[in-house]
Amino acid sequence: MIARYLLAVAVCAVSAVPLAARPQSAYSDLNLERCKTIETFEEGGGARLGCPGYAGIDVMVLEGDLRMYVGYGRGAKNQCAMHQTFAPFNSLGPRIEWRLENGRPFASILRWVLDNGDGNSQRSWLVVTTLDGSNTCHVAYIEGAMPAANQRARDAADLYARGFNCAADTAIVIARPGVKPSGVFTGPCQKE
Repeated sequence: MIARYLLAVAVCAVSAVPLAARPQSAYSDLNLERCKTIETFEEGGGARLGCPGYAGIDVMVLEGDLRMYVGYGRGAKNQCAMHQTFAPFNSLGPRIEWRLENGRPFASILRWVLDNGDGNSQRSWLVVTTLDGSNTCHVAYIEGAMPAANQRARDAADLYARGFNCAADTAIVIARPGVKPSGVFTGPCQKE
């Protein structure tokens, strides 16, 4: 009986929070063909691109050796996020979800699509990134095949992105038993 009462109190407390105070989502397209080339690299045919984001936050995409890296805003080149990717060849989804608090982005959610190397097999992961200037890095990896993966990514952003310390905290993984993100380092940021 006490447990039911506590659950009812918790539900009422959550529903009493004004909608404006709850994190919201906004979206922006990520079309690499429309991004501005900042620099190209002869070795490996890679490039650094500047793409429009949301609310004046530019998105920097680095493609090198068929792997993608993504940073956000000013100083993106020096963020931990620009050193984080998956080991298999990968590409990015066409849309970024921005988690907002009082209209200000505090996290992004972006789909990475991994090529398993056999030419026709792919797996996707939703990557939650905290947006905090030089403290911008991956906070969570959600397997794209999970039920309600998008909502799980929003929940992870809302719970972990604010206050996440890239130099000390470990990213979480939400996946089916036995499934791990391929070749991604989830520990505290270690820039190359």
